[in-house]
Amino acid sequence: MLPLDICQAHLDEVDSALLAGDFHRYKRSIFLPIHLLSPNGTRQVTTEAELRRDFDAYCETLRLRHVTELIRLAESAVPLQETMISCYYETNILANGLRLVVPYRSHMILRQAGPFWQTVSIANSFFLHLLSGAPGPANPV
Repeated sequence: MLPLDICQAHLDEVDSALLAGDFHRYKRSIFLPIHLLSPNGTRQVTTEAELRRDFDAYCETLRLRHVTELIRLAESAVPLQETMISCYYETNILANGLRLVVPYRSHMILRQAGPFWQTVSIANSFFLHLLSGAPGPANPV
């Protein structure tokens, strides 16, 4: 598979797991520790318990906002080495066809672990706002 196709397949798998509330599928797609970067700072999730807490919070946010579609589109992807890919993508979050936030771009690094690709790091301006509920672009005051 081409890097862009690997990235898109990974995004689709993660989105499907989030919308279904399937932690085991989600966990398979994440490398621990994972690094999360936002304008508010850097955060590292190191344990499965922390990952579960963040997953549950993210799923609850999606449920409370009545999200019906989480669409992430891979825009570019380049191999960093044989088992690592750098990927830029756009995220669209919709509820019954209505956009909840403006589309935003993110960057992630994927690492191959056996038959799976796992996210090693994510950089964007929305992820931590969604988890924390703090005021910001994803959680307007």
